[in-house]
Amino acid sequence: MYLPLYNGSERKYIIRVPARLCFLTVSTPLVAFVICVLLTIYKDSEKANNTHCKVPNVLPSISASIGNFEPQSSIWKTAIYVHSPIRFYIVYLRWQYYKTVISENCEVVVNLAVILNIIENLALIGLTYWTSSGNYRKYIIVAHSICSFPFYE
Repeated sequence: MYLPLYNGSERKYIIRVPARLCFLTVSTPLVAFVICVLLTIYKDSEKANNTHCKVPNVLPSISASIGNFEPQSSIWKTAIYVHSPIRFYIVYLRWQYYKTVISENCEVVVNLAVILNIIENLALIGLTYWTSSGNYRKYIIVAHSICSFPFYE
């Protein structure tokens, strides 16, 4: 069932957010990503495109662009950290809205969606802070323990 954030029959807004703020919020990670890729191409192109199997790359990988070189890493981290509180606030607004609109027997679905959205946001922050290249062994241990959980067998 589709549930809009605007109730046309009552002409009542839940919250009004200026379009410029929305555009700024959504574009922050995109602009940071583009800046990181361009800086990597300009400053560290040879190092970023080098692979262990000697296959030539035209453009650097995303992880190399945002995590392996400075100041690209700092630009990416700053953009994500600035962007994150707004993402959590949007999760909170959705939760408040859907609690009022959804019937009580579907409240479990709403809570599950909120929990998954919070996990997604925390994972983004975690992967931004602890890069996969620096903590590869820890990621392998976590992935192995999750995949060996009886639920996945």
